[in-house]
Amino acid sequence: MERKEFLMQCGAACFSASLLATWLQSCDVKKAVVASYSDNQLSVPLSSFYTEKDGNKKWKRSVVLRHEKTAFPIAVFRYKEGEYKALLLRCTHQGSELNMYGDLITCTAHGSEFSNKGEVTKGPAETSLEQYPVHTDDQNIYIRIA
Repeated sequence: MERKEFLMQCGAACFSASLLATWLQSCDVKKAVVASYSDNQLSVPLSSFYTEKDGNKKWKRSVVLRHEKTAFPIAVFRYKEGEYKALLLRCTHQGSELNMYGDLITCTAHGSEFSNKGEVTKGPAETSLEQYPVHTDDQNIYIRIA
């Protein structure tokens, strides 16, 4: 194989890989849900966690909340019926905003990664994500932020 052909194949492979990575990330972009605020807690309708078609509910594993009371978004994960966890999407390494890709939470600033339970899976971060107490009723999920 000549040098020119090798460089062209490498360039094509790199370009294809970057397109694939961009496409895969766009598959799981989370639309932020706007939460309401009262008495030091955010509330979000339980219906934000599912779509309903023909009377069947399809549950989402997570939603991202935004509210002016928090400087960073909050990810709320649903593990099973009635079991939720709210995590502040701020990296514990140097405070950058985190991104979510399914159950993986990543920091684009320095590469730290966290599980959907907020635990560090890859450094340089050494501390788990900040969590907020969560409780639910028949219609809402409540996240105590103060």
